[in-house]
Amino acid sequence: MKDRLVSLKKTFVLLHLAAAAALVLFLWAARLAEALGMRCLFREFFGLYCPGCGGTRALYALLQGRLLAAFLYYPALPVTVVILLSYDVRMLLSLLRGQMRYADGIDRRWLWLIPAVMLGYAVLRNVLLWCFGLDVLALCPLPTLLPGVV
Repeated sequence: MKDRLVSLKKTFVLLHLAAAAALVLFLWAARLAEALGMRCLFREFFGLYCPGCGGTRALYALLQGRLLAAFLYYPALPVTVVILLSYDVRMLLSLLRGQMRYADGIDRRWLWLIPAVMLGYAVLRNVLLWCFGLDVLALCPLPTLLPGVV
């Protein structure tokens, strides 16, 4: 049991280091794509928002502390962050107490909320765009990366 607990602690730390590295890599790639003037191919071809459209803007807004803007850009990202952070805190507290209570993962019912929000919002903003000419993503100003983040 003690070996499994030590292994879980190491895995916990490694996963967080990998997540931080992935975030930095994503931000670098997004900044490069922005500098090259790359656009969403799905939007260019079909004139619709893809289910992930607004995710990068939402990430930028979250990093700037603009929670409402992040939710308007892409509500699945703040929902995902809240779910993952709540699990993360519970897992950290459990590991610090020497328990393996939350080692089995996140409750699947919460995980179904993420694609439900993602697809529901994709449908809603495309209906608003096509039926009423209301461009939801255009309502918020475009966020930019914080200077010195990448």
